[in-house]
Amino acid sequence: EMHGRLETGDMGRLDDDGDLYIVGRNQRFAKIAGLRIGLDEVERRLKPDFDVALVPDVEKVIVFSAPSPAISETVGQRLARLADEYRIPARSFVIKEVAAIPILPSGKIDFARLRELE
Repeated sequence: EMHGRLETGDMGRLDDDGDLYIVGRNQRFAKIAGLRIGLDEVERRLKPDFDVALVPDVEKVIVFSAPSPAISETVGQRLARLADEYRIPARSFVIKEVAAIPILPSGKIDFARLRELE
């Protein structure tokens, strides 16, 4: 009936053994300067060094950042490098500091709660 396809909204990749890995969500993108920026990918590139959660906004990304262990660079410096890599203005990332990233009982980030903090 579904022709071997199940629409979940998840993005995945198959490895050489045919194993499927969920790597993000289709709806976790921001459109900046005409480019689609994958928020799950940016989060992965910031973690484990930084405790962050990203929420899309109009032509920018809100980066909620909780205190992280001291490393050689700040989250702002890392975001500036990523912005350069993605060829978008660094001001496209807006950092909002929070005491902690809210987590649902399932262990996932509570994005609804983050939107309330915007």
